[in-house]
Amino acid sequence: MDVPRQILEIVPPVRRSELVAPWFSSTGWGTLTQTAKGISVACEAGTLSLRTIVTALKGKPLKATLAGGKLACKTVNVDGRNAAVFGALVTLGQGQTLKLDS
Repeated sequence: MDVPRQILEIVPPVRRSELVAPWFSSTGWGTLTQTAKGISVACEAGTLSLRTIVTALKGKPLKATLAGGKLACKTVNVDGRNAAVFGALVTLGQGQTLKLDS
């Protein structure tokens, strides 16, 4: 997690059906869930502001949602990995979950 550059990078690819792990930053904390089909970033306390999420997800363009609403994002290739680049700064607050699906 690179808070000053507002980038979350998730590597390597998951080699099992589901991975759940904590994330921590200087602004908040929460959980990250990754499956073969998508990624969820949940904020348990504080905030997390992102412009880009680099993933190990491959294939179709990424689709992002926050609080049930679609987020504008562009899928770009970063060193052979899909990255979701948001049109504007996305800030998760306590109790919010950002979801990325391919």
